[in-house]
Parts: sequence; structure tokens; C-alpha cells
Amino acid sequence: MAKAKSWTIDELLEELRKIAVLPAEAAEIMDLEVDAVRNYCRTKRLADAVKFGNEWLIPRTSIESYMANSRNRQGKKKQTSHGNETGT
Repeated sequence: MAKAKSWTIDELLEELRKIAVLPAEAAEIMDLEVDAVRNYCRTKRLADAVKFGNEWLIPRTSIESYMANSRNRQGKKKQTSHGNETGT
């Protein structure tokens, strides 16, 4: 049987950064304030974010999903009852 790879802390952190980010990095990606990102984590607007000690770990896939949904909502125009588009 093959021996399991032994990881250093730096290697583990490098692998973790590929799949998850901290709120400060998420805020840069999403163009939001860090406090807003933390609030999104607490309220589950960023799915699968987990609290690790005193900080949140946010999967990159959660950020991508949130941003895609955000763009979809912004791109849709409201329709009046007569079918006319409004600018909001």
C-alpha cells in the first residue's frame, strides 16, 4: 500500500487558498466592504462559508455563485402590469 503524503503547514495553506479565501480577499473580489462579507457569511448569503476560530473561510465557489446570481438580478428589468419595462 502506498504511503500517505506528509504535508507541511505551508503546503496545506497553499492548497486551502486554492479553494477558500478569508473575508478580506473575498471583499476585494466582490468589491464590498469586509464587514459586508462577514455579514453575508453570518446570514448564509455566501453558502458554505464556515467559521474557523475567529474568522470565516469562504469557498471560492460560493463567491462565484453569489456574483453570478447578483449579475442575473441586476440584468433583469422589472415589468409593469402592462408589459412595459421600467428602468429599475
